[in-house]
Amino acid sequence: MKQPSPNHSSRNQKARRDSKSQTTKRIKRILPHLFSEDGEPLSTLTVEKQLLGLMQMWAMEEAVDLLKESVQDGVNPDRTVVLNLLQQLANLGEVECLLELHEFLKDRGLSSNLKFYHCLRDAYFNSGRVEDGILMLRVIYHGSRDFDDTDLLFTLLATMTAKHFEHMLPVVESYVTDLEESDPPVASARASLWRCLILAEKFEKADMLLEEFPEVKKMVPEQVTKLVQSQLEVDFDRDVVLTWLMNSLYVKPGLSASLFDMLILHKTTHGHWNEGLKYLSEAMVDGRRIHKKTVETFLAKFFNQLPQNQVEELTAWATGLQTLSEDEDYNMST
Repeated sequence: MKQPSPNHSSRNQKARRDSKSQTTKRIKRILPHLFSEDGEPLSTLTVEKQLLGLMQMWAMEEAVDLLKESVQDGVNPDRTVVLNLLQQLANLGEVECLLELHEFLKDRGLSSNLKFYHCLRDAYFNSGRVEDGILMLRVIYHGSRDFDDTDLLFTLLATMTAKHFEHMLPVVESYVTDLEESDPPVASARASLWRCLILAEKFEKADMLLEEFPEVKKMVPEQVTKLVQSQLEVDFDRDVVLTWLMNSLYVKPGLSASLFDMLILHKTTHGHWNEGLKYLSEAMVDGRRIHKKTVETFLAKFFNQLPQNQVEELTAWATGLQTLSEDEDYNMST
């Protein structure tokens, strides 16, 4: 591989110095209070202060240039400030700039798709610009042509739309239809929309979708499994959503047991042992088939808070339980 000549490297360094000098001059004009009368930066000046000041003045070009130059110099600004900059670019509809900056930061390990997509979701929620959000989704999808790669952003935006901007759902549905009619077609897009309706607690709409598109029914287990395994920070009422899914005709006992495990784990993680105990007691009385580990994990966490007789009852019950596979059918023996 041909190495760059010393002259070429020198020219690049000079170009960077010139660019940095120009950026500094522009910042001085916009934020003169951050510099002394001699034009020197104040001793308390940080990259974060400059970025925040530029964002307050809506000087986005200068903010982006400063961020890039700082990172290239080995100075990585606070992640919260960087996310604020990304959000502000999204609010302004600066699609190309936002995507370019995200790629720049991702290449250097300073931004992930997860954080970036959450940033976009928040930006579109705060601005109410759902159509712009779906447009961004289209741009990102056409860049990769991989729906699985963008399913994360789709889930965030579609769930947000269904829950808070229901009148804008046709915009999401139009995108789904386009995916289904694309070459090659994305067969799972409609099923992903079903999952988003469930997360948004739009159960009636979710049922209507299955009636209108019966081919989606066979994809329900896969979508529920995605929900169980997902690391998405989607805000949803786990009590309501998981309970509804556990009682769905399209969710087999093995998968229902995983949903129950997810619900109990949620209660355990947040220290709500009384509520967790209520669910477990009801499951025991009803003869619900659940994973053995669900009871064991709960007992290990809250052993000292539980009355001895309940510990003994739950322990005896857990002894007779087994781990269910998620595709185990209803008609299997208990």
